[in-house]
Amino acid sequence: MGMSKEIRIREIRRDDLKDLVEIIRASRYDFTYGFYYNVHRFDLDELWSHVSGVKDFPTLVAEYRGKVISYMKYRRHWSEKNNLYIDLIITHPNYRGLGAGRALITEGIKIAAEKGYDLVSLHTWASNRAMRLYSRLGFVWVPHTHVYMINLSPQLLKSNMIREFFGDPKNLVFFLVNPPQKIIVNGHVAWRYVWRRDEDALTVVFDMDSRRLLAIRLGEIDIELRPPEKRRYLDGAEIPLKVITRNEIPVCFESKSYLLTPGEHELRAKAKEKIELCISDLTFGFKLKTYRKLKIHTETKMIYGDIHECEVTLINNSDETVEGHITISPNNVKIFGAEAKQISVYPNSVKHFMTRFRGAGKVQIRLGDEESELSLFDAIASVSTKEKIESYFWSISEGSIHAKLLDIYVYPELHIDGYEIQIEDKKIPWTYRDDDLELSVRFDVNSNLLRTVITVLAKKNIDRKLGIELWSYFPSLQDAWIALPLSEEKVVMERAVHNAFPRAWSLVRYRLWKPWYAMIRGDYVLRFSFPDNAEFTLLGPWGFKLDLPLKLESGEKTEYVLVFETTNRREFTHGTKTYRILDIRQLGEEHIVLRNNWVHELKVSIDGDIKYQGALEGNSEKKIPLRISGFGVLNLAVGVDGFYDNRKVPYMKPLCSVEERKSEELIAELADIGGSLKALIVNGKNLLYWSDEPIKTPFHIPIMHGGVTLELVVDDENLGLPLATWRKVGSGEYCYESNEIGVRRRYLLLDEKSILEEVTITNNANRYRNIELREIVLTSEQVEKLGNSEIFVSGCDPHIVNDEKYVWLETKFGTLTLAFIPHRKAKTLLIAGNPIDFNSFMENRTFFKLKPKQTVRMKTIISMKKEKVAEFMDAITDRRTFES
Repeated sequence: MGMSKEIRIREIRRDDLKDLVEIIRASRYDFTYGFYYNVHRFDLDELWSHVSGVKDFPTLVAEYRGKVISYMKYRRHWSEKNNLYIDLIITHPNYRGLGAGRALITEGIKIAAEKGYDLVSLHTWASNRAMRLYSRLGFVWVPHTHVYMINLSPQLLKSNMIREFFGDPKNLVFFLVNPPQKIIVNGHVAWRYVWRRDEDALTVVFDMDSRRLLAIRLGEIDIELRPPEKRRYLDGAEIPLKVITRNEIPVCFESKSYLLTPGEHELRAKAKEKIELCISDLTFGFKLKTYRKLKIHTETKMIYGDIHECEVTLINNSDETVEGHITISPNNVKIFGAEAKQISVYPNSVKHFMTRFRGAGKVQIRLGDEESELSLFDAIASVSTKEKIESYFWSISEGSIHAKLLDIYVYPELHIDGYEIQIEDKKIPWTYRDDDLELSVRFDVNSNLLRTVITVLAKKNIDRKLGIELWSYFPSLQDAWIALPLSEEKVVMERAVHNAFPRAWSLVRYRLWKPWYAMIRGDYVLRFSFPDNAEFTLLGPWGFKLDLPLKLESGEKTEYVLVFETTNRREFTHGTKTYRILDIRQLGEEHIVLRNNWVHELKVSIDGDIKYQGALEGNSEKKIPLRISGFGVLNLAVGVDGFYDNRKVPYMKPLCSVEERKSEELIAELADIGGSLKALIVNGKNLLYWSDEPIKTPFHIPIMHGGVTLELVVDDENLGLPLATWRKVGSGEYCYESNEIGVRRRYLLLDEKSILEEVTITNNANRYRNIELREIVLTSEQVEKLGNSEIFVSGCDPHIVNDEKYVWLETKFGTLTLAFIPHRKAKTLLIAGNPIDFNSFMENRTFFKLKPKQTVRMKTIISMKKEKVAEFMDAITDRRTFES
């Protein structure tokens, strides 16, 4: 279909943004994986930064009757200097068929030809309705891509003869007779283009791989290059290629010049990956697959300490035996064994050998003319070249930063006043220059930290805004999360879900409470730290943008520092209050609370042990009555803004004090001495050992009465709680007060086979106190098995197991399980043991620090229901925080 005469192509203006928002909203379903699918709100300043284009390639719009109905972003290709790349082209659905897209692409092809580019390219998808349009405009689908299309024709206008045929570069589109036709030339994939101007026709064949000419026919000009058969060639082997011409033509090939007469000519060349000939003022060429006679492959198999075990593989691709001395030349690295050895590799065979190195650096391995370089890393060292920096944690090259532990690639983009600037990133430091400023990006690697320094030097007085976009892509969204500090004490951590969460622009120019943002994948975290004065904009699960002031006088220089850090998930979350965007947890003993921790309204759907349907405003909550008692988990299917996951929410609602109700199956008896639980009677049998006289033990509480005994070590001094008489302050509740530390123990019945002990500790002093809580459960029965959350051991032999979740002892009367829910910043070790010549026991050792006047409450579960305890503690661990 032709183009409406009322379509006008021009550069974008800020007052076009209203029309662009309308286009995007109407077309979002056309971009299945697109940025605009799930936008929270359209901020015009951010939209301008996103659609304005690159400084030298401003976005083009198609205007129809005073209204913008389509736009196209384009730029120089990031890795191919002679390739003009179309980022995006989108037309309002109500105005399709008028030729706006055709007009924009035609203008792009014209610009490419006028600026001396060889080709124009774009990405799309196979089911896109625009595929037919792209084909009619001269684009072809690059084989084995998903889906990359290129138009090979702009390079033709570098020829004076062909430029005269076309005149206006737009005629590369208008004169095209049909979509390019795919043909095979001696096994090489090629494309035939045919243009017609009045009675004159131009036929051109392009090789797909090299993107160069194979044939051209225009009037009396008829030149054809016939490449050798498409197969693998030994590198450097002599190969024939034929040139057929109807005219006398000059040819430049491999630094030699020829004058070819009409007819067929055979030229000889050495096989290599890319072969090009200059014929007249046109470039012909093709690509070959080549292989080396000998290839050296190296691979690090194992690292322990500073030693690398490496496998060297020698691949002989020839029909002759390769013999010689293989030399290994380490640089700042020690080699174990000889640095040179005689070796033979039989024809068309492979030979492997192992070698070991100590240290970090480079190793050169050479056999004959073949050489391979091996880089060895430790946690500190890095290897740098002009093009690349690499370490154990990082790899930086060609515009990308690779965080290796997470396999996340980060692609920085820099903007000045909304326009992207295209940085020269082939060499490090990356650079950019224009009439106003010079900019460089350098990198300093220090183990798991990558310091990125952006330096700007003003050539004249400037008052601008620097935008830094960090596009960061998870290799998989399985167990992928983002985290950011939305308040002083709260870190929101939520799954990254494509086109669901987070919405693009849900945070716009926002001042985070702490200047960092994190991506979590599996066991590792990538955290970005940035300047305090940076304004943060969230771009969805793919990354974020920072805005920083750029105000300099001529000759003045400034630096912006971003620090990338990789760490483990456990270290990242330890001591931090992390919350999901929809947090579901118990509040007191009577309610489950749903809290929206995010900045905008969430649509919530919950099914399972509790039910809820509705919307929650940002930073609001909804209380739901907890109608069940005891302890366990609530199994919930939770939907938030259209994505669902299954959650296990721990709950705990005691029935009463152990003294208020006697279970038929379980009876608890308490003692004033130590405020202890001295008896746990199950079916008439006391599972605990208690002595009215103090006993000496081999444990961390050396003298006690038994039962469930508690001791506190405060600043390395024991309080003597096991032998002290505690004051009873309520049903099942005892307290002990010293001058500076107060302790309470409260015993509650969870169910017919489970007891909850609440331990409350108060620091009455005006100083920090280091606390170690020691609690021992001393049993009366011989143990048949003992274990933790993962293993168990059996028999009466001496054994000890430990865990952070729970431990258990099995007797002929049942299984007794000990679990502990500590203070948020505490470290806990639970132990189950069967010592020599003493009773079996379970022990809790918990370490933490108390602030002045601080009170903490911690909980111990003693239960005969091991499986229920296991499920409960797993749910608490999965939450990564549980507020008692």
